[in-house]
Amino acid sequence: AQVTHEQTNDRCSRDCAGSVMTFWSVNVVRGRKPHRCASCYADMPIGTLHYACSGKHDGEFHAYRHCIGCFDLGSMVFNETREAYQVDELGETAAYYLGDDAPEVLAFKARSKWHAAQRRAHLTQEQPR
Repeated sequence: AQVTHEQTNDRCSRDCAGSVMTFWSVNVVRGRKPHRCASCYADMPIGTLHYACSGKHDGEFHAYRHCIGCFDLGSMVFNETREAYQVDELGETAAYYLGDDAPEVLAFKARSKWHAAQRRAHLTQEQPR
């Protein structure tokens, strides 16, 4: 589902309790350096289009990056609940509201499992023997 700029601003200007943030910005950017998705932990190499989100709430600055798939899934959760979600709990929140067998939830789980396996393999190779 395509998300409008107004929906994006509405969704991203609220925290999990529904209170309005001091300020919030969401931009689609092409990475100038490698990043990692804050929800599925996918590596986003240089040149990858993704969402850069930043803002201030309760005097604290927050910034994170979302891959396109996780941002779209987050938009679906927001459209269902009209409340934002904890970035690091997107998978659990989406499964709760959309169902474990929703195609978008299954795609999220596949992305996160694959990237977790890649990180484990990488860490295992770097361990001194």
